[in-house]
Amino acid sequence: MQDSDNNVEELSREKFAQLHRDLKLLEDSLPIWKESLNDRSSLTEIRRGLRRIKIMARSLSLGVAVEVADAAENLLNRVVEGTIAISSQVFLVIQEVEILLLEVVEAAEQEQVFPNNKVDLLIERADLLASGMHL
Repeated sequence: MQDSDNNVEELSREKFAQLHRDLKLLEDSLPIWKESLNDRSSLTEIRRGLRRIKIMARSLSLGVAVEVADAAENLLNRVVEGTIAISSQVFLVIQEVEILLLEVVEAAEQEQVFPNNKVDLLIERADLLASGMHL
C-alpha cells in the first residue's frame, strides 16, 4: 500500500513540475507578445500553453485552474478567429490569468483553498472581452 501511495505522490509531483514549466513558458512568452500584439506566433504559443495548463490542471483535479485557463483560451480563440480585435485589455487579462494561475497552483501544492472571488472576477472579465464587450 505504501508503494502505491508513494507512486501517486511522485506522479503528482511530476504533474505539478510540468505545470510549473508550462506556467514559466507562458510567463516568458507574454513580454514577447506585448512587444507586438499582432504577432500571431506568440499568440498561438500562449494559447497552446494555456491548453497544456488546462489539461495538466484537469489531471490534478484543479478545477479553478481549469476554469481560468479555459476562459483565457476561449478569449484568445476569439482573437485568432478574428471575432474580436486584439487590444491592451485582452493582453492585461491574459497577464492577470498567468499570475492567478501561478497563485492557484501554489495554493494547491500547499493544500490550501484559493479564494473564488478573484477567480470569478477574472473569468467574468475574460468572458466579457470574448463576447466583444469592453471593460
